[in-house]
Amino acid sequence: MRPLLGVLALVTLLSPGLACPVPCSCSTKKNGRLLAECAYRELRDVPRGLSPNVTILTLSANRLGRLGRASLAEVPELQSLWLGYNHISSVEPGAFAALPHLKNLDLSHNRLADFPWQDLRNLSALQILKLSNNRLATVPQGALAGLRELRSLWLNDNELATLARGTFEGLPALAQLQLFHNPFNCSCKLFWLKDLHCSVAGSPPPEIRWQIRTAKRRVDIHGPTVARDGGAKAGRQRFLAFKNGTMAIPDFGKEDEGTYTCVAVNDVGTRDVSVNVALAGSANPAEELPRDDPQAGHPGGHSCAKGDELDPSGMGEKLVIVYRVAGQARSGAGAREFCLGILPLALGLLLW
Repeated sequence: MRPLLGVLALVTLLSPGLACPVPCSCSTKKNGRLLAECAYRELRDVPRGLSPNVTILTLSANRLGRLGRASLAEVPELQSLWLGYNHISSVEPGAFAALPHLKNLDLSHNRLADFPWQDLRNLSALQILKLSNNRLATVPQGALAGLRELRSLWLNDNELATLARGTFEGLPALAQLQLFHNPFNCSCKLFWLKDLHCSVAGSPPPEIRWQIRTAKRRVDIHGPTVARDGGAKAGRQRFLAFKNGTMAIPDFGKEDEGTYTCVAVNDVGTRDVSVNVALAGSANPAEELPRDDPQAGHPGGHSCAKGDELDPSGMGEKLVIVYRVAGQARSGAGAREFCLGILPLALGLLLW
């Protein structure tokens, strides 16, 4: 009887890690993470019976219509969740709140008019958030606060008309932000989106300088180019540098592509941080992403829809892509040819 008990105990220990619903295929990756591949299965609901040890769950390209509060309760160890290319129109608050280890969340190409933004408070490890190609009209102020590991945020192809000042503050790791193909109302409320901001701290207080390197010119700016009354100083109107560390470039064009470096200088020494800025004009801006960018994939190719896990830590230097899109916004309303200038990115520097 003793050998039989031993076998039963072994089955009990192994079964949670091997559990796999019939529609899915499960495997262990080289790094030891358990992958549940459930994409392209015509599923209408999240399958039941998933192992609690699953860390990668691929549900892309199915027929899911909603996510309930308990839809993902069986997989609390999830690190990557791919839900793109479904019919999801509703996500119940709390659906993601119990996934504290989640790093990658893809809900692109769905029908979401609302999102449980409050769930993000529990997702402090999140690095990639894809909400592109939905019907989102607003991003609540403070919705992204606390996502200090967030590197890539996709909000393009939605119904966003405006964004509150400070929407992207408190995101020190943000390296990629996609906002194109939204019906933005290009008013003064959106002017804050047209700048780069360099945050510096030190003792004594550092002086902020800018170095701009484009294909045809090199510009060094020592100190602000905008006076306290808001007027631009003579001869420096192309690049507007403010005392608080903000750089604004009105009417950003192809000739302004290049590397923008913020330099902080005081008696202790110097620190600098750079960002590459590019202008794209493609009807499909994703085509102009660097070819080694993991986000350039698509279903059926080498993409997350096939179960690959992205590693945001390998995304390289910070890149801001500014999009020039054709005349009309998706809503059909007449719009200026170029609404948004440089997308916001905070560059932090410390000198003590």
